[in-house]
Amino acid sequence: MRLNALLAAPRAWTAHGLTFSQHEMAGADVHVTFGEAPERLDEPCARTPQRDAGPGDWLVRLAPDRRLRATDGRMITIDAPPDANQADLARWIEGPATAAILYQRGILPLHASAVLMDGELVAFLAPSGTGKSSLAAGFVADGATLFADDLLAVRLDEDGAPKAFPGSTRLRIPAATWAALGSGAFRVLREDPDGKRVVLTGRPRANEPRPIAAIFLLEIGADLYASRLAGFALLRQLRHLVARPALARPLGAEAAVFAALGRITEVVPAWRLVRPEAGWSLGAAQSLIRGCLAAIPPAPVPESSVPVHEAPAHAV
Repeated sequence: MRLNALLAAPRAWTAHGLTFSQHEMAGADVHVTFGEAPERLDEPCARTPQRDAGPGDWLVRLAPDRRLRATDGRMITIDAPPDANQADLARWIEGPATAAILYQRGILPLHASAVLMDGELVAFLAPSGTGKSSLAAGFVADGATLFADDLLAVRLDEDGAPKAFPGSTRLRIPAATWAALGSGAFRVLREDPDGKRVVLTGRPRANEPRPIAAIFLLEIGADLYASRLAGFALLRQLRHLVARPALARPLGAEAAVFAALGRITEVVPAWRLVRPEAGWSLGAAQSLIRGCLAAIPPAPVPESSVPVHEAPAHAV
């Protein structure tokens, strides 16, 4: 007997510019279904003990009797017994399986959390445990809107500008951050075994792609400071902050990934934000980020929007 519904996830949800549905729904971009998945792909371009990947196909083996498969950017298949941990399956679907779907569609998945601050999209990129969700939570508690947590989907528009799509509005807040912020700003959905609270923060007003105003690449160091990043140094670090970077080549998305990373490097202001491993102040980090954002020069006004003052008719 296999699962026929994943109760830990909604029946339908929208994220990263796509609609995911657990049932047949007209207009859904990705169908999440429950059935048999093979133990191995027939001709993968890449294989590890846990996963196989090839153009349009990705398979992960969570356990001998638990597998997930993402196919053609359109379907996620869950193969798991009824006693499988549904919350764990939901995290794999919202994370790695969705990243595989994005790659299959030529969309860049970044390992990032992002917020809307005064209408501007600011993203925090970092490996797990570095503080990106904590920073997002701090800004949300101060009135910002959560745009995405852990996975940020970026696509180049027709003019070549990198734009991001709203992602999950559920935020996983570490226990220490929760204690520092208090519970007043959040609605708790559950507490995970690692002590993180999963909270619901609301949804951005529209599921429209937004230009990225700034990015901060987080690191652990001795002191709290920020420094500008640009050019090859920025590109090199961005390459390590792509979600599941080993999937880009076997899934046929390497060209799209480098095109998007290159444009981000060219047009998006970026900082390296270093913070101590212990004893750091979330408020001090937020103040430092606000100072960096204030230093960004205002965008030039398009020539077509500059008012033209005509000379009086009697002027010579």
